[in-house]
Amino acid sequence: MSSFQSVTEEQLAHAKEVCSFAHTTRTNCTEATRTRRRNSVKDGCESWSCAWAPDHSYLAWSAGHSCLDLIPWDVKRQKDSLFSRQDPKETEGLVGGRKRHQINCGEIVHSVTFGKTSQNCYKQRWRRQESQENSVMVLATGHVSGRIKLWSCDSGRLLLEILDHKEIVHDLHFAQDDSLCLASASRDGTVKLWEFDENGDCNMYLTLRTNTRHAFSCRWSPDRRYVAAVGSNRTALLFRVEGREELVRYRLEDHHHDVVHCDFSPDGALLATASYDTRVVIWDVHKRVKITELGHLFPSPRLIYAGGANDHYVYCVKFSMQGTRLATVAEDGYLRVWEMPSLSDPVYIAEVEGAHCCSFSSDGQLVAVGCLNGSMSVLSVPRDGPEPLLHICRRVIRRYISSEGLKSLPVPHSLQQFLEYQDIVG
Repeated sequence: MSSFQSVTEEQLAHAKEVCSFAHTTRTNCTEATRTRRRNSVKDGCESWSCAWAPDHSYLAWSAGHSCLDLIPWDVKRQKDSLFSRQDPKETEGLVGGRKRHQINCGEIVHSVTFGKTSQNCYKQRWRRQESQENSVMVLATGHVSGRIKLWSCDSGRLLLEILDHKEIVHDLHFAQDDSLCLASASRDGTVKLWEFDENGDCNMYLTLRTNTRHAFSCRWSPDRRYVAAVGSNRTALLFRVEGREELVRYRLEDHHHDVVHCDFSPDGALLATASYDTRVVIWDVHKRVKITELGHLFPSPRLIYAGGANDHYVYCVKFSMQGTRLATVAEDGYLRVWEMPSLSDPVYIAEVEGAHCCSFSSDGQLVAVGCLNGSMSVLSVPRDGPEPLLHICRRVIRRYISSEGLKSLPVPHSLQQFLEYQDIVG
C-alpha cells in the first residue's frame, strides 16, 4: 500500500529531530506498537496529548502512567541537548528561571491544553493566579475519570479541579480571546463549555450533545462564534453558540469512519477534521462545504475498507498559528507536514514509531510528536523564506469577513476565489 500520492518517501524532505524526551517510567511500558487508540487505553503509558504554550514558553505532554511533563522552552537553546538532559530542579540557562515540572496527576491524562488571560481582559484580576505579571498562563488536563484539572505553569501546583463529565475527557481547548473559556469533549458523548468567575471558580454553563456515543475532540473558533465537535459514527458537527445558548448545529457529512480530531485555521475560515477513514477533510466553516481533502493512503481505500481496519488511521491534525501549514500523524507511523496551496503531498515527513498526537510551536517551525510509549520528539520543519504577504492579507480579511460577506467586496473574481481558499482545492 502506498502512503504518498505522487512522490516516493525518498523525494520528500525529512524533518530533523531537535530533541526527544522519554518518561522515567518508560522501562515499565510495553514496547510501542500500532495498537489503535480505542484499544490501547488499558496499557497506561501512551502520550495521548501534547501542546505548546501560545507564547512558546512551555511544552507539555501526557507522559503516560498518570504523569504530566511541563518543560520551559528556551528558543535560543533549543538546538542543544539542554532539554533532554535537564534535571527537573535545574533552572540554569532557562529564561526567567522557569522550572521543569514532572507532575503526578493521580490518574491517566488524556488531554492537555494551555490557556492564557490578562489582568486587563475584563478589568479584573483572576484571583487564582500566582504570578504578578500582566498575563497568566494555566495548563488544563483531562482525565480518565471525567475530571478536569488546572495547574500553575510557574509552580506546577494544582489550582482547581472541576467535574461534570461522566467518562474520559478526550480533548480540551481554551478560547483564543484571553477569556479562559474552556471547551471539553468526553467519551460520554457531550461537549461542555466552562467559564471562570471573578473569584477564580470555574462553572459549566452549556452542554452540547453530539447525539453520538463518544465525542473525541472539540475546538473553539477564533472568534468564539462556533464550537466544532467530532466523534464516533462519522460525526462532525459545528455548533453556533452565542452567550449561554446553542443557536443552531450543522452536520458535516463526508467521512466514512470515526472522526477523532479537528482544528480551526487561525482566521476561523477553515476547519480540518481527521478520521480513521485515512483522510483529513478541510471545510469552509461559513458555507459548511468540503473544500479539499488530504489522503494518507493511495489509492484511497474503498468504502468497505475505509470504514474498518486499514492501517492508516489518522489520529491528529493541527494548523500552524500562521495558517499556512497543517501537521498530521497517522497509524502508519509518519508525521506529515502539509503546506498551502499545494496539498497534494506533504512538504516534510518523519517516521516516528508509535506517533499518536502532534502540535505546532508558535512560529510553525517545530512540531512536537507524542508517542504510544509515553515519549515525545520535537522535530524541526523550517520554512523556505517568510510567510507570503498574500496569505497574511487573506488571514486578516477572513478573520472578520465570512464567505458570504466576500461577495460584496469590490475585488476581481480571481482575488475573491483566493480569499475563499479556492487555491487549495485538489
